[in-house]
Amino acid sequence: MALAAAVDDLRQRTQGRVVSLLGEPSIVLPPLVKDLEAVRVVVQRAFEPTVAQRQEALSEALQPLGAQLELHGGAYAVDPGTIVSGAKTPYKVFTPFSKAWKVAAASNVAASATAEGAAEQIAQSLSSALLDSESLYCDNPLAPLAEKAAEDLPPATLSAARGINETEAWRRWSEFVADGLTGYETDRDRPDFDGTSRMSAQLAFGTIHPSALLADISSRVETRTLTAENADKFISELAWREFYADQLFHRPEVATDNADRRFDHYRWHESESDLSDWRNGVTGFPIVDAGMRQLAQTGWMHNRVRMIVASFLVKDLHLRWQDGAKVFRQRLLDYSPASNQLSWQWCAGSGFDASPFFRVFNPARQGRKFDPHGDYVRHWVPELAEVPGAKVHDIPDNPGMRPPSYPAPMVHHDSERKEALRRFEQVKGFER
Repeated sequence: MALAAAVDDLRQRTQGRVVSLLGEPSIVLPPLVKDLEAVRVVVQRAFEPTVAQRQEALSEALQPLGAQLELHGGAYAVDPGTIVSGAKTPYKVFTPFSKAWKVAAASNVAASATAEGAAEQIAQSLSSALLDSESLYCDNPLAPLAEKAAEDLPPATLSAARGINETEAWRRWSEFVADGLTGYETDRDRPDFDGTSRMSAQLAFGTIHPSALLADISSRVETRTLTAENADKFISELAWREFYADQLFHRPEVATDNADRRFDHYRWHESESDLSDWRNGVTGFPIVDAGMRQLAQTGWMHNRVRMIVASFLVKDLHLRWQDGAKVFRQRLLDYSPASNQLSWQWCAGSGFDASPFFRVFNPARQGRKFDPHGDYVRHWVPELAEVPGAKVHDIPDNPGMRPPSYPAPMVHHDSERKEALRRFEQVKGFER
């Protein structure tokens, strides 16, 4: 759905000069290359293992046609695998990585300004005749699939998916930075505020590039419409995205396996019913249920709440982080392998530079701190609409406040926190 919307937007902005093909690149692209007598196929370099394999297969398929596949850039401001420590090894800790990344990203942004000008000249010089003739490639083959998918998507998710395109990305970005990111450092943690950029899905689908955002930030800082201090926190969020991509590049197995191998020995709980209650937002913990219902209805969840629901799954329900990552993969519009899998490992304590396992989020405390008036919870959990203010977060510990239509808490948080720490003590001695 989202990809179809992005293609339609691109078609409109290029007056229809877009070729749309559906299928394995190594199968559907060679006939087009042959028809156009092309000698070069230029694509964005992929770093996710499965996509990189497809590019290798495409390169082989083009060779009999005398065409060459050229890989340029990537979906990141700095290509994964580029930044290494003084010892020529990958960084495993975010802070030193981010310092080196900011220097490299700034250099790439400066270089890309010249490259973009050259690319624009090349694009303008290309003849449109090849695509304006009686082409079999001008329809959008994604359209029928998008129409079918639309039948099963909640209205809010459908609307959000249709907004994933370059035009909407820049509109949203301009709106987001209009106030100079004033308050971003604190407001971004408030799910009851519209305080985040909402660029994650646009970045995941490639409708906007992180280097373009960094270039715009740099321009605004130079013109003093944005301070470096306000910009730094957002830039750090981009750095986290690229840190995870770098880790996955060096260790692709961590997409499914624990980065910290001690967790291979952790005694996990196996319960499809518990996973189902968590997935459906009926755990009896308001902030957790609000987050899971927001995800189900919109295809997005506030980042602070993502951490809360992840901590709850792993440390209150003792379910594997992989179970939660799979649910997110199925429902998130902004899903990307590196950010999703390694964010889950960060919350589980098994990842790179992860949150310590003993840091167990208390859902009630998190709710009171980041949704202090209870507005976020009441919006997504209508059964609690009549519970006033922050009291909505106290329901798990106050049964008398719970409306009959809302489920009782499925676990006792303090007890499960102690159990999680007890289980971790049993594996601490194993090799990482």
